[in-house]
Amino acid sequence: MSRFEISHETRFEYSAPISETVMELRLRPQDGGGQRCLDFHLEVEPRAGIRGYRDGYGNQVHYFNLLRDHPRLRVTSRSLVETGLPARREVDGAALVLDYLRPRPPAGDVPGVRRLAARHRPATSEPAAMEAALDSLALAISRDFVYDTTVTTVYSSVEQVLELRAGVCQDFAHLFIAAARALGAPARYVSGYIHVPGPEALTEGASHAWAEAWVEGRGWLGYDATHPVRAGANHVRVAVGRAAAELGLRTLELPSGAGHDAQALAAVVPSGMIFVPSEGGVSHDPREHTPWDGCVNGANTLLRTALAYAGRGA
Repeated sequence: MSRFEISHETRFEYSAPISETVMELRLRPQDGGGQRCLDFHLEVEPRAGIRGYRDGYGNQVHYFNLLRDHPRLRVTSRSLVETGLPARREVDGAALVLDYLRPRPPAGDVPGVRRLAARHRPATSEPAAMEAALDSLALAISRDFVYDTTVTTVYSSVEQVLELRAGVCQDFAHLFIAAARALGAPARYVSGYIHVPGPEALTEGASHAWAEAWVEGRGWLGYDATHPVRAGANHVRVAVGRAAAELGLRTLELPSGAGHDAQALAAVVPSGMIFVPSEGGVSHDPREHTPWDGCVNGANTLLRTALAYAGRGA
């Protein structure tokens, strides 16, 4: 069992004052799936009343409405999370996962996806064969696609990723999801954090994204096609959905001035994450497979983050 302290800051700086901001975000790590959020605190500066609800996927959503002029905005969350806990297998919800089978942009049903899936089709209909096929799929994406933060955007489709043969964790998660669905396995997108051990006490990074696939009799299994590894104790799940667009920050900003005719441009602080290595290290370093430059496209609202290893649980 491991314990992580996560500090996450997002700052917006505007070229002109904003009179109103409405924002919705998903920052609280989930409970379940082998992890537990022990503490969570969210702050907005300038101060605003924060409310919350659970969306249809079970994610904790926070939202606020800031109704006075502000030239900048800062959102800070702090979490304490335990990982590596025994995970309860959700084996009785097969009827509830069928919506995750339907192809939809950006993880569309395109010829390249069908060809990729065909190369990893399970030999039998047994759950173990599907599980192995998905392992093979994740490994193939990591092996055959270049990790490159300069070639895709948050709007890139799997068709573009297949053409470029490159992308970041958001792209590889979408590609895995599309191919898994083509194989007949319901699959969903996961946004969160990953602890990547480094040689120094503090290392820079960003948020992370991976996928989960539903295997009959096994429940949801996490597949990180970027590294490639099964999602485990070094992954912290924040939110799940059918694609990245359902999990990102949603905001409405109205510039000050009569009729709101003025334009204001927002400058967002670049991504970053700080990691403090665990005692004795970990058994697997994902950077053995993939350069770790931060998964910018996979960011939820994780524009400035800090992840500290707080020690092993009892």
